[in-house]
Amino acid sequence: MFSGSYDKTVQVWDIATLENKACLTGHSSAVRALVASPHRVFSGSDDATIKVWDASTLTCLKTLSGHDDNVRVLAASDRF
Repeated sequence: MFSGSYDKTVQVWDIATLENKACLTGHSSAVRALVASPHRVFSGSDDATIKVWDASTLTCLKTLSGHDDNVRVLAASDRF
């Protein structure tokens, strides 16, 4: 499970043990949106960026910019 916060991080939780497993950093403002697919996690932030994370290694693969304001909603589809 993944959770985003005003502390600018994405926390990674083990759903079996409910223990915190990792903390993903890189956003410069609150994380307001998250969506996960089988191989990627996407986080949207008040810093107007979307970060693309590898779901296995938990490393940031890319930062997407292009919004002029907060990113508050994300959706993923295997078609795009």
